[in-house]
Amino acid sequence: MAWNWQAFVFLTFDIMKTSTFSRNVALAASALILASCAEPLNKENLVGIWVQPVPGMALVQGIELKEDGSARSVNMATLKYESWELDGRSIVLRGTSIGNGTSSTFSDTLGIIRADKDSLILRKGSLSLEYGRSVEDCGFRANPGTILKGRITFGPEVRKFRPEGGDKEYWLIDKSGYLQVKYNESGSAEWSADAELEVKETDGSVSEFGKEYCGTLQVLRVISIE
Repeated sequence: MAWNWQAFVFLTFDIMKTSTFSRNVALAASALILASCAEPLNKENLVGIWVQPVPGMALVQGIELKEDGSARSVNMATLKYESWELDGRSIVLRGTSIGNGTSSTFSDTLGIIRADKDSLILRKGSLSLEYGRSVEDCGFRANPGTILKGRITFGPEVRKFRPEGGDKEYWLIDKSGYLQVKYNESGSAEWSADAELEVKETDGSVSEFGKEYCGTLQVLRVISIE
């Protein structure tokens, strides 16, 4: 039997005229019917890498939601996501916030305003967070730079990159903090790794140490580290 929406609307307004109690019952019924029309969410729809532009910078940041319920921060050195779960039309994110020599755990619940194959919009209070889906490990950029393979070396007062097939070395700037985290995780005084990076040349005068190299490269994207 087809649902007569017009009759429902007129019935609702008629009931609302009777009493305060009846008005509240009618409004609750209306809310339940409208809520039932919302598209259901499932965990599989949210699995993936979600990123957003960093304000004032040519970089992206975000979060990877993994199928097993674990999570990972993307280009966010001070906010370490560790797990997530779907709770109705809300997502619960848990992790560790890292400050100057201190750290603390957190658990945030955000409402899901929209979730489809390309976009994810979350809300916490009056704050709206919009993300786009990415297919690459450390995010993406709309304006691509130059992709180079080579050797990264980090150490005290050392942040350098030597492209493969040459002997020139460049001072490396990574504003996301991702490579610094990798260096810290190594536990070594000097850390080296083969990497594929998307970079662009930038002004070396911003760093005192950068003047000693052939030039300065800013990391736009970390494609791989071995």
